[in-house]
Parts: sequence; structure tokens; C-alpha cells
Amino acid sequence: MSERLVAVGIGCRTHGGGWRLALAAVAGQFGRLDDAENSNGLLPVENVVDGVVRRTALIFIFEGERDSSKTVADSQGTFLTGHLASQAKCQSMGAFPVSTSHSESVLLSEHTTSGLRITGFIVSSSDGSPYYDLLITNLTQKPLGGFQFQFNKNFFMLTPKQQPDIGMVLPGERKSCMIPLAYFGSSAGGKASPVLQVAVKSPHQNDTIFYYNDQIPLEAVLLPEAQMNFEHFTEYWQSAQLIDQCTKRLTVSQQSPANVEAVVAKLEQNKFHTASLRSIDGASVAFVTGKYMLATSEECILLQITFVKAGAIDAICRSRVEGIAEMALLAAQRLLC
Repeated sequence: MSERLVAVGIGCRTHGGGWRLALAAVAGQFGRLDDAENSNGLLPVENVVDGVVRRTALIFIFEGERDSSKTVADSQGTFLTGHLASQAKCQSMGAFPVSTSHSESVLLSEHTTSGLRITGFIVSSSDGSPYYDLLITNLTQKPLGGFQFQFNKNFFMLTPKQQPDIGMVLPGERKSCMIPLAYFGSSAGGKASPVLQVAVKSPHQNDTIFYYNDQIPLEAVLLPEAQMNFEHFTEYWQSAQLIDQCTKRLTVSQQSPANVEAVVAKLEQNKFHTASLRSIDGASVAFVTGKYMLATSEECILLQITFVKAGAIDAICRSRVEGIAEMALLAAQRLLC
């Protein structure tokens, strides 16, 4: 049996810097994505940040035929159908970031957990705090709930501030949750590493505990306040304390404006800060800083970014902690691609 359907998907700005459609929601409604005949609406969602209008999402409106037998039940807010689509309004997310597509971030597969599927990633909220953005899908034959997450020792000392409060997830249903994270976990010490080992207890599956490894993106755990003047930057850049250095040529998305100001703007949207923009030997150079939390101190990251040609920049990063410079340049690449 089929019926006419209008579905709304939200393409959000991901931590990787690109625009993505919420494919799972649309595909789940139409049965297959290519059953969505056309996009008859592109509605930008914009915020004003420091007096500058920044686009944070795009709303895509699709119309087509739905096979009702293929629908997967979602928690409220994942999609709007029928006459409700025309009444959709953009609502403030408060301190929470706009959720992004989970289709490429499977943490636990239903094939190894007897039907429990968890996807998600660590993101940064508008107040700079890290959150675990998760989508929990129940593909078992009974309701599941009461999930408990625990982190192993990790370099950034991340740990859940609270457990997810989403009630019961019925068979065939999926629910999203945002778990606030804090920096009072146990430190793994040593060289900086993005690895996060997670244990998930599922009480309604005989108290089974499932394990998975995730990655902590550096841009999600940067602190909001990392300003530094250029004089301090140059002095610290020459310091013998900065034992860690990494150099990479980064590729900039073809959809991005090909200039150093646009590159810097993208980094500043993700808690990096610009100490100075200068012209050196005819090339535009940005001096950029970041800051993150360690067990007993806040640590700085220094980047020198040189615009060499359209679509590419040369970046050098220095840090006092081994491994951070490489993580910082990987974060910059994600944000710029």
C-alpha cells in the first residue's frame, strides 16, 4: 500500500564542515531515497554570531510515494509529514547543537548486539561544552531502556555527566539523545590520543554489556576562550616548550571561498581564534590559536596557516604535548573539507 507523502529533512553543518541531508529520516519514510521525486524547497537556517550572519542548516522538502510497510518509527522531531510539513517552524536549540546525520557513524551494530544499534559522535554545543549525540535503534522484539554508558580512561578525561533519559525504546523505534560530557574522568596520560573506549549496559538484554571504540574529535573538546595577541603568539612559537610539531598541506572544499579569510572564519566557528592575519613574502598567512583542558592545566595550540593556491593551504602546528599537533591539523582538515 502506498500513499502521497511530504517529508522534511534537515541538512546540518557537521563537525567535518560539510552540508549533509538527514538521509535516514527521508529514506525511512519513502522506503528508498530515490523514491523521493523532487526537492521543492531549500530553506536556509541562519544565526547571527558576533554581528555576522552564518548559515547553520538547510531544510530540504521532498515529495513522493511512501510504502507504509517500510516505515521505521522515529522519536518526535525527526521528520514532519503531511499537512504538518507546511507548519514547520525553526525552533531554537538552546545550548544543544543541531543534530547531524548518523548514517556514517555506527558505534554498535545490531549484528553484534542481538538487535541494539547505536550511532553517533561527539560534538560541541553552542556554549562550548562537549556532548555525545546518539541515535539508539531497537531492532529486537522487546522494549529496551535504562542504558548506561561508561568511558574508560582517555587522554581528555571525558566522562558522561549523566545517563540518557529517553524512556523505553519500543521494537522498531529509534530515539535520539544528547549526553552532556565533562572533564572529570580518569586520565590515560602519555601521548595525546583521540581513542575513546566505551561500555554500554543494556539492562533489558539480561544486563549485557557491549563495548566499542570511538574517536574524540579535537574540535569538540576545544575550550571557547583561546585568544592570544600576536606578540605573545610569536614569543610562544619560539619557545623550547613546544616539543610537538606537525606540518601538512590541507585541502579546502571546492564549495568554500578560496581565500585565507574564509578559511579562518570556518576555524573560528569551531573555537579556534585568530591572533593575526598578515602578508608575508606575498602570501597571506593566518596565525591561529586553540586551547584544551588537561588534568592540571589548560594547554595552547598554535597554528600558522599559509594560503598557497586555490583549494590548498600549508599548515604548521606546534604544541607542548606530543600528539596534539597532528590531531589539530586533522581537525582543521575535517572543518575545511
